[in-house]
Amino acid sequence: AALRGLALLGALVALAAVALAVAATAHDRGGEQAELEAIGVAPRTLRVQMIAGATATALAGLAAGLLGGAALTGLFPDLVALGADGRVPLPELLPAFPWAPAVLAVGAAAATACLAAAGQARRAFRGDSVGRLRA
Repeated sequence: AALRGLALLGALVALAAVALAVAATAHDRGGEQAELEAIGVAPRTLRVQMIAGATATALAGLAAGLLGGAALTGLFPDLVALGADGRVPLPELLPAFPWAPAVLAVGAAAATACLAAAGQARRAFRGDSVGRLRA
């Protein structure tokens, strides 16, 4: 039960990190976005670009993490396959990757990235473009 609680806490921290990364990117690119809007790019286009970029980045990172975790799950038993007496343990260690919870966590993180990007995009284009250029 304690390990499940720690896993849930880790997942929540990861979701918060995704949202923070999206917010930081939106803040860093605010000047560029204001310049593009000032030269005539529609705010809707810039919002869609911001959301798509955040979603693509999140999905690429999440896919790499998921596949890396699955690969390590398969390798781990071979690395620690020693019993108390130094021989191969009986019964044999069988790796089992929790695909369903992992895919659910990836979906939740992707949804968090989309929602965070949508919120940041809405916030980024409040007010007039000239005011944002001065900031």
